[in-house]
This record gives sequence, structure tokens and C-alpha cells, in this order.
Amino acid sequence: MAGWTVSLIAAPVEHVKARLQIQYAVDKSKRLYSGPIDCCTKILRTHGFHGLYHGLAATLLFRTFFFFWWGSYDIFTRLFSNRTSLSAPAVNFWAGGLSAQVFWMTSYPSDVVKQRIMADPLGGKLGDGDRRFLRWKDAAKEIWRTDGLRGYWRGFLPCFMRAFPANAVALLAFEIYLTLPCNLHAVLTFYEWLLSEKREWVTEAPIHHQSNQEAANATTTVHDLRMTLEADRIG
Repeated sequence: MAGWTVSLIAAPVEHVKARLQIQYAVDKSKRLYSGPIDCCTKILRTHGFHGLYHGLAATLLFRTFFFFWWGSYDIFTRLFSNRTSLSAPAVNFWAGGLSAQVFWMTSYPSDVVKQRIMADPLGGKLGDGDRRFLRWKDAAKEIWRTDGLRGYWRGFLPCFMRAFPANAVALLAFEIYLTLPCNLHAVLTFYEWLLSEKREWVTEAPIHHQSNQEAANATTTVHDLRMTLEADRIG
């Protein structure tokens, strides 16, 4: 469901990107689109939102394979946590990289078909050529007819090699971000302890009235931060 939801945003973005990537003319004046905004404008003007969302079904199918990504990520995380002595960040790193490779091994053929559909001319007043693929299976059959099974895996190696480092770092950052509130609570607790120690010291040396007031103000600020964090967590 998460993959299908994000497809509503990702499909038009990937569609425009695919069309811009196949503009091979060195002379920019000979290109149909001058940029992403120009591409969106021309597609909407000639084919409407239906044209902008060209390839949505293929995107929905491709992103269904997110199940394998997050499912394998959970499995790898549990495996490394229970059977190794790796630290939590190391577990997130390795689980993130390996799960991304599982995702691409299962989803890559559908991505190849999706790219063929999105790069296919829309035809009509747009003037980009004649449309070849009316349905998803038409593109899949064409790949099989021209390149066989190997056609579904064209370009897989560089994608597979990129998947591990890129997604290992991304999921590590994701997990760190999720733990930030907990870490901030720990920092605030330690800071409160330091302030209480300072106030006790100032009490024993009454001549430092300004320091005593500063410590009290800092304690109030920390308390307010903690209450805000707790409200966000509950909300």
C-alpha cells in the first residue's frame, strides 16, 4: 500500500524524467523539451493529466515490490541484531544495503518495462512520434521479442552495484533520525543533572547571585524542551 500511495507522486515525476533523459540532441534548440517545467506544460496542454500520468499502472506494479525491500530489511535487521555483535548503526547499514539489493533483484524487470512505457511517444499534437505501446503487456512482449530474457535485465549490474552503498547510507540516516527524540531526551536529562549540580554549588556560595539566576533560567528552558518533546511524542 505504501508503494502504491507514493506512486501517485512518483509516476508523473518519473515520467517527465524519462522523457528528458532520451533527448539526445546536442543542440538544445532541437530538443522537444527545454526542461521539466516545459515538459509538464506541453504534456498537460496536449494530453491533460492522463498524459502526465502515463505509465501509472507500470509504476504501481514496480512499487509493489517494496514489499520485498522492507520485508527483507526487517529480516536482516532481526538476523544481525540477534546473531551478531554489530552495533545498531552497523546493523542498519548492512540491513539497508542488502535489502535494497533484494528489492532490485525482484523488481528490476518491471522497472525496465516501466521505463519503456514512459519513454514511448505520446503522439498526437505533441509531435513526439507515434505511440507503440498501448498497454503494459505490449511493452513486455516487445522486449521479449527483440532481446529475449536478457532484455529485462539490461543495465542491471550498475544498478545493483549502486543499490548497496546508496540505500545502506539512506536507511542508516533514516534510523538515526527516528532515534533523535530519544537521544535528545538523554542529553536533556544529563544537562538537567549538570544544572542541579551547579545550583547546589551556587547555593553554597551565595555571592554568585547572577550565576544562580542563570542556572534557574536554563533549568526552566530544559524543562520546556522536555515538555515539548513529550507532547510531540504523544501527538
